Amino acid sequence: MRKHTFPTHRPAAELGFTMVEIMVAVAIVAVIAAYGVPNLSSFLNKVKVNAASGAVSAALQQGRSEAVKSNQGVLVCSANTALTGCATTSITNWATNGWLVCYDLNADNICDASTTALPNPILVSDPVPAGTATVVGPAAPIRFQPTGALATGSATQTVTVTGSWAGATALNITVAATGLIKGARL
Repeated sequence: MRKHTFPTHRPAAELGFTMVEIMVAVAIVAVIAAYGVPNLSSFLNKVKVNAASGAVSAALQQGRSEAVKSNQGVLVCSANTALTGCATTSITNWATNGWLVCYDLNADNICDASTTALPNPILVSDPVPAGTATVVGPAAPIRFQPTGALATGSATQTVTVTGSWAGATALNITVAATGLIKGARL
């Protein structure tokens, strides 16, 4: 009976890949990239809008929570350029300077001066990077009463976050007169 032996080395012609195999592999990678890159950029855009929406929702929640906890009036508003209080002009694009949460003890819709017992503002957000999203909210501050509800006579307030690309979906964050905050995600 003859014993079968395996060669210990390969001939030089069998080493490596053929040009056809390389071209097929490159074609497969190109097809995968063609489908994956647009989906990746769409995903990253949605992440940016969701992040801005989440930051606004968190600020509104913190404002309401702080009003109840401290038994004081609290504002959530578009920040002024110094980031020390609410914008005094009719700025509705909160993305420009960002937004803030501050105490308003005398109900004049102006952030109170900071003291050691009452540091103000409570929260200052960063502006939304240009080309990411717009954050459109009311020009007047959103004022939470110590009960957590909006100021007496206030109707439902809405802050809208929209991506800055064509066809972007708008996300609405609403604050009911009762203080209930509802948001949306992409």
